[in-house]
Amino acid sequence: VWSNDFLLVQHLNDDLLDSSTNHNDGLNSGSTSIPGQVAAGQMFDGIDDFIDIGSDTSIDDVFSGGGTVSAWINPSTWGESSWGRIFDKSDALLPGAGWALELSGPTQSLLFQQGFDGGVGSWLAEGGSMNLSTWQQVTVTYDSSSAANVPIFYVNGIEVGRSVDATPVGVAVSGADYNLRIGNFSSDTTRTFNGGIDDVSISGAVRSEDWVRAQFLNTTSAFVSFGGEETVPGINGVLVNDSDA
Repeated sequence: VWSNDFLLVQHLNDDLLDSSTNHNDGLNSGSTSIPGQVAAGQMFDGIDDFIDIGSDTSIDDVFSGGGTVSAWINPSTWGESSWGRIFDKSDALLPGAGWALELSGPTQSLLFQQGFDGGVGSWLAEGGSMNLSTWQQVTVTYDSSSAANVPIFYVNGIEVGRSVDATPVGVAVSGADYNLRIGNFSSDTTRTFNGGIDDVSISGAVRSEDWVRAQFLNTTSAFVSFGGEETVPGINGVLVNDSDA
């Protein structure tokens, strides 16, 4: 059961059904099913694949007042033009409206952008924080209600450093007019992700570091530890490989 804070939960199985109560189901354009981090995921070809989620009111302004986006990714390369999109709900490659989370090939990290009416806000995660050809969970929390706010980047449940690529000016501009896409630019197919994406989520709350860490551990089975196999009960209900002494 997913809390009401979740606006989208896409496990990226073949049906692309949203597991939240908002029915933000996906429409596939080219991606193919692969083994993912959590059951099945989707492979994007680095050329023109994407999954269209639409523009329901529940996901129109996820960072207004604070939100969190998360995905497991396994990039084969840095994506088309070295800026492969993970999420995009924006009007332009340099957003004047809406937002985007993408890979940054030049810095081998992540880039998060939010459109503002006086100038885009753009932030880079710590250089070298992302790797190719391995599954890793990426999470960004952000509140767009003030140009003074900054996003927080997490990789595998751990906060990483950031730098300002462009300082936002003015008021954040809504991306309501643009569909949310996974794996490509919202308004074109010129920034295709190249590799696997799995288990994406969007919530309308700024998650804490502890929460992000717990989510990461939960999707790696690290909350569960396994001991030796127990055998059937023996005399007086005591396990054969146990003792009541």
